[in-house]
Amino acid sequence: MSKVWLELRYGTGRTGITLFRLDDPNVIRAFARSALKKAEEKAFESEILDPILAIIDHAELVKLQRVVDVLIPDDGEGHA
Repeated sequence: MSKVWLELRYGTGRTGITLFRLDDPNVIRAFARSALKKAEEKAFESEILDPILAIIDHAELVKLQRVVDVLIPDDGEGHA
């Protein structure tokens, strides 16, 4: 996972500057788990409020899961 990192940036493109770069695989996996949990909660809440919104939020959850699966490989212990 050495090519995956998280950045906090100010600005966009070439004019943006990196304020902080995180490349610890364990912390990145924890962040991914947290992001997926929030997306799951949002999709669940949407099911109660609006069926159309639920479809959209579920699709976003699936998309996020696929991206996480590709960019942040499993650590071998069953964690994302």
